[in-house]
Amino acid sequence: MMMINLRSDFLLLLGLVAALLRAEQPRVETAREGQAITLHPHFAELQASSYVIWSFYHTGSFKVIAESFSGEITTDFIQRFRDRLQVDGQTGSLSISKLGLSDSGVYLLQTEINGDTTLLRFQLTVYAPVLKPVITNINSSHSGSENCSVLCSVENGREVTLSWQREGETLNTTSSPDLNTPLSLPLEIEENSAPYSCVAANPVCNQTVRLNTSELCPQTAVHTCSVQCCRFTEFVVRLVLSGLVSVVLAVLLVHHFKHR
Repeated sequence: MMMINLRSDFLLLLGLVAALLRAEQPRVETAREGQAITLHPHFAELQASSYVIWSFYHTGSFKVIAESFSGEITTDFIQRFRDRLQVDGQTGSLSISKLGLSDSGVYLLQTEINGDTTLLRFQLTVYAPVLKPVITNINSSHSGSENCSVLCSVENGREVTLSWQREGETLNTTSSPDLNTPLSLPLEIEENSAPYSCVAANPVCNQTVRLNTSELCPQTAVHTCSVQCCRFTEFVVRLVLSGLVSVVLAVLLVHHFKHR
């Protein structure tokens, strides 16, 4: 009976402090879909008489999802969280396993320690894993140009960014709030440049694909090879000419000393 009264008082209190909670800065937490997270209030060890109530903001109001009172813990208030919640009776921490995207939202903690009530708000955002980007050649087949243009694409998602990088430097980047439209980013390949990488990322993970120039930009690769071959040929010619000059000088010196 006492726990029922506490819960009723708690729900009434939520209505009274709703305006205040909107103005407060929540503790921001991020996690990856399918993983687990623990929301830590960072309290000292709770007393046996302390109580803890966790709520989740859903469909316009806070719903109680877990509570701990006098060592007794209950976590089966809402079906969607069944078998996925754990409350630490000593610290008041809430652990959520097998996270889904719909678990994103506001979590509210109310505790009473030595007669003092504390309210804490947590803003949890769950992100889907970023997919691996794909790089394709977009050169015109009849352009006849030695330049190479490529396009990196990836399926969009919450706060996903797509960027081209070279030696750790970001060359350009893009993102879009329209999650139904894939992200795409073109790039003009420079000759004799360092390797390029296309990176898709969100706040919790990233995927990187290195550009295979020899496969997607054979004209650039051939040109680069030709330049290298020319340089090598030039080096050999200079070496041979230097040798011939040395031989001629030696012959002239020998001839000179013989006549003397």
